[in-house]
Amino acid sequence: MKASTEASYRQRIARVVEAIAADPAAEHRLDSLAALAAFSPYHFHRVYRAVTGEALADTIRRIRLHHAASLLVGSNRPVVEIAGAVGYGSAQSFARAFREFTSLSPSELQRLSQDHGAGAGAVRLRELPPMPLLGLHHQGPLSMIPHTFRRLAALATRAGWHGRAPASLAGVCQGDPESEADFSYFAALIRPDHADTQGALAVDAAGLTEMTVAGGRYASFILRGPYTLINATWEILFSAWLPASGHEPDHRPALELYRSEPGTAPALCETELLLPVRLPASPPLG
Repeated sequence: MKASTEASYRQRIARVVEAIAADPAAEHRLDSLAALAAFSPYHFHRVYRAVTGEALADTIRRIRLHHAASLLVGSNRPVVEIAGAVGYGSAQSFARAFREFTSLSPSELQRLSQDHGAGAGAVRLRELPPMPLLGLHHQGPLSMIPHTFRRLAALATRAGWHGRAPASLAGVCQGDPESEADFSYFAALIRPDHADTQGALAVDAAGLTEMTVAGGRYASFILRGPYTLINATWEILFSAWLPASGHEPDHRPALELYRSEPGTAPALCETELLLPVRLPASPPLG
């Protein structure tokens, strides 16, 4: 596929994902989504899978459950109400889908967040060195971040980096994800220490970007479970752990380190969330 055609396909598919994310509870019929992307409905499901790496139904399910997790955190709303808000006809079908995807029931996640699930005992402070990264700036709706990682893997393999040395996947987050206009995300591989010149030239030719994240003190929390719970866990860290920690957020991006191999069952995935922190400045003497 030509680069210009591939970019056009991605932009058209992004419109579909944006529409699903804007109204997760809607029916989202295949023919209407295909029309939104200006593709034939007879072939849309194949084009969608080729561009995104997942079926359209899987995207809809993932977005609905991600939105549900955000609604459940710190909320006393009845589960049946949240089920309807994300497009499920009954609390039973919603609870079944949520547990299959997250290994938690909706009520368990509510209780976890209300009990300050990211409590002081689960968070540790780490001093990290600068982190060299190689990756792509995500473009499009946040729900397409997994697709950016798939594209990163393909480009890194083409450049000869993917699999050259042990590397972890990382996400660099800046801004408020609730306001996509003010939020940026960098999908990356953590570069090995021994980068060679030939590899660097191949990276440049593949269109990948190099970035180094500043070192310093981070609050580290290990999330064991599906990536759907990441945003909800960030909310717990900011609302429950941070105010009681004696620290304040530092002016560095937050990091997500994805520790699991591709293909790991969602319930077994492990993600390290790294919140940059510092001790508060002493107030000026009056």
